[in-house]
Amino acid sequence: MQAIQKNQVFQGDFQMELERVESLLREQFVANEGILGQIGLDAIAAGGKRFRPKLVIQCGKIFGPADESLIAAAAAFELLHLASLIHDDVLDRAAVRRNRPALYRQWGSRLAVLTGDYLLAAAFQILSANCPPAVLRLAAQSIQRMCRGEFNQAEQCYDPSVRREQYYRRIADKTGSLMENCCRAGALLGGAGPDQAELAAAFGRETGYAYQIIDDILDIAGAETVTGKPVGEDFRQGILTLPTLLLLEEPEHGEWLRSRLEAGKAAGPCRRELRRRLNQAGALAASRRIAAEHLHRARTALSGLPDTEATRLLERLTDQLASGIEASSSKDIPGDPN
Repeated sequence: MQAIQKNQVFQGDFQMELERVESLLREQFVANEGILGQIGLDAIAAGGKRFRPKLVIQCGKIFGPADESLIAAAAAFELLHLASLIHDDVLDRAAVRRNRPALYRQWGSRLAVLTGDYLLAAAFQILSANCPPAVLRLAAQSIQRMCRGEFNQAEQCYDPSVRREQYYRRIADKTGSLMENCCRAGALLGGAGPDQAELAAAFGRETGYAYQIIDDILDIAGAETVTGKPVGEDFRQGILTLPTLLLLEEPEHGEWLRSRLEAGKAAGPCRRELRRRLNQAGALAASRRIAAEHLHRARTALSGLPDTEATRLLERLTDQLASGIEASSSKDIPGDPN
């Protein structure tokens, strides 16, 4: 692994490790001349919260100091995440990502897909050079499950017969699998035993559920300046999320939504009416409570792990998500959704 360059990313003792991750991410493209290097560095520079590298590193640091294999795994799992976002935007024809034009809008679908593929290959090259086979298997499993989640989502679009159990299977694959395996991989690299690694994975899984449900809420009740993407995209595409599934379970409001889904009408004034009904039926408030329950389960899993500064930092990450739940309740209908 090459020398790590400094880049201000995070405050405290954690900062240096995230700087090393950032450097390793950039290394995948700095040696490439021409358009590949330019697109790749643009994709890395788009940033994000680097939530998944934080999970990898801190789950490892519960059991020991951060070594090069832990940093490598943190960078590799972030590359997997970035690749999935690029591919998702192409599939969904999303115009904006993190308040910037989606990569394919700038460079075209062909180059965007190739960039995502390159990121996947770079992730596995990093893992194969620095981590044991068990961690490679976790990464491969994450990709398979994310793809399976996408297949299930495509199959369930505009389908009012979808139930909460199907939704949970979908988000467990699409969102939870990567967070779960970030935590499991970090714990294993740090020296955790099987039972401890499973507790770390449970923390990641429950955090992933909460993360996705908060995203579901913000897609309906958020502001584009906060989410970094257009509000109402899920409903426009006929994707049933937890708030809409809860609305379907309500007799009066459920019949209204069912008729719209069966007619394929999920745009324009219909979105505004959806938000009104979600508030009237209490579906958004119920979704917030369910997200909070998952965060409680995540903290319960953490309580079974050694009490270290890394464990406490992971708990603070759940506090940040809890703040997101609280913030989403301040204005359920911020402006015109059209």
